[in-house]
Amino acid sequence: MSTRAAVAAAVALGLGLALAVLGACGVQSETFPTIENRPGDSADSAGLVIGYPNGPITEESLAQFLAWRFARQLDERTFEASYNDTQEDVLDELQTMGLHTIHDLAKIIPPDFDTRGAGEFITDDPANIPGLVRDFMMIHDADRYFTHAWKNRWQSILPANVSALRAYVRDFQPFFDAGVLTYEEVENAPDGAPARQ
Repeated sequence: MSTRAAVAAAVALGLGLALAVLGACGVQSETFPTIENRPGDSADSAGLVIGYPNGPITEESLAQFLAWRFARQLDERTFEASYNDTQEDVLDELQTMGLHTIHDLAKIIPPDFDTRGAGEFITDDPANIPGLVRDFMMIHDADRYFTHAWKNRWQSILPANVSALRAYVRDFQPFFDAGVLTYEEVENAPDGAPARQ
């Protein structure tokens, strides 16, 4: 089984188990806290909101949520639900930023990231968990991220990420102060979504 298929199966299993447990406890699906943060989410045929259940951020829950949120990109191989051995750093950064639950993270993901941040999703260098999560934290509050969470763990940003950041960030001074970007890198980053390869 491929990694993508394994992640998709884990997501489906996790959601199924969560709903089964809630059903066994007599919790109605209408009261189950979910979040809508994926293009195309609306309501199912019964009129119930389709969304993602809340829970604490862990290595596994974060990977499952991002695989759900960016399922199309995962299928297109422009996103890999991998950490590249950075899971402890990423989890610490999230905690430091005050993001403790899946819904805390989901609330800071721009709903239109699939289109405005599409430059990050390319097949020759797919987005991954640390890249996306850090982008969302920097978009949300770059000053707080660099003064509290970053801790000099990484030193540069790829042009595809800069392209996505440029769609949302208005003040790049925290990036310049941290030394992870230059004015020229921001100006020369590609616009929009590059051609898929």
